[in-house]
Amino acid sequence: MDHILQKPTPFEIAYEGILALINNQTFKPKEQLPAERELCERLSVSRTTLRRALDQLRAQHVIESLHGSGNYVCEQYPTLIIEKTDGFSASVEAFGKNPTSQVIFQGVVEADDKLSSRFKVGTGTPLFCLIRIRLMSGIPAMYEKSYTNPQTISDVQMHDYKKESLYKQIYRQIDHSQTSNYSKFTVARLTQEEAAYLGVQPDKLVFCNSSMLKSKSGVVLEYCKSLTLPGCIRYVSQRVNND
Repeated sequence: MDHILQKPTPFEIAYEGILALINNQTFKPKEQLPAERELCERLSVSRTTLRRALDQLRAQHVIESLHGSGNYVCEQYPTLIIEKTDGFSASVEAFGKNPTSQVIFQGVVEADDKLSSRFKVGTGTPLFCLIRIRLMSGIPAMYEKSYTNPQTISDVQMHDYKKESLYKQIYRQIDHSQTSNYSKFTVARLTQEEAAYLGVQPDKLVFCNSSMLKSKSGVVLEYCKSLTLPGCIRYVSQRVNND
């Protein structure tokens, strides 16, 4: 049977065209992109279509705009999709760096009011807590604190997370296709303890991603809060509209 090749849309031509110019290093990090008129002519797209493509690339932190100056290529970092439960290792490896973790704490804690509300359990219910620093080729990049319910993920507290993956432990027991991840992405300031582990000054602004992994029936499997230093990871969302 013959296959009909689908013609790319003008948006795809503009978006992929600019991305290709960056990826093949025609324009390198910190370099300015050509004016919009020149890009329109080079890619044979309208100004409206080009601006939509530029907007998406800005949302993905591939480019940035300086007021009164133009569009510039951002420094390149490992790309982490906000909605994914554990994309750190894969993203860092794809960027050519070595992902490792340093476990700060693992053990059972009692749910406070906020955790009891998130997990829909009583205050004081035992929850497993894992606190670790995620590193890129030995350099601290992220402070991460995760909670799971041992009643839902059995034996979760019995593993050595210096050697094992919490992510894999969860999915040994839960079918990946039967889960959903919900994320809230904001900025926050580091506490003195968090800053000490990351080797920076307290009160530093960082990216904060609070995520909740749920089963299709609504049971909370994991709540995770990660604090990432700027200049280490580039966050993007799968929910950016490409239409």
